Amino acid sequence: MDDWRLGRLIRSKITASTIAAAATLSVNANQQRVGIRCSIATSQIIVPGGVTITIDGQLAVILYSSFPTIDFTFADDGEIPTKSFLMTNNTAGTNMAVSIIEYFLPEEYIQAGIDSFKSQYKFGGL
Repeated sequence: MDDWRLGRLIRSKITASTIAAAATLSVNANQQRVGIRCSIATSQIIVPGGVTITIDGQLAVILYSSFPTIDFTFADDGEIPTKSFLMTNNTAGTNMAVSIIEYFLPEEYIQAGIDSFKSQYKFGGL
């Protein structure tokens, strides 16, 4: 975060859950979400299959042993953090511990639009 004044406004929500084999965990779309971090427990990263992350119905990434965490941010990924996320356990009979950290910014700071937001706070490009 380049500007601490903006950073102070960001609020977070942490969700820790267990996804049964072949089950899913969903995160609803939210227009105030400016970042999301999805992770699988490091004690389970050797389990073959991993966890698939689907964003708005499109396969995005699979978390597995050498790739246990991914971040999507407003600054780096545009509107992707605002979309719906679905995490699916692809393992054969193994429950997977996952964590999701969502970062929210009040609507009035987002309304100016992504271009104004990036230029005012000097975030990276898309």
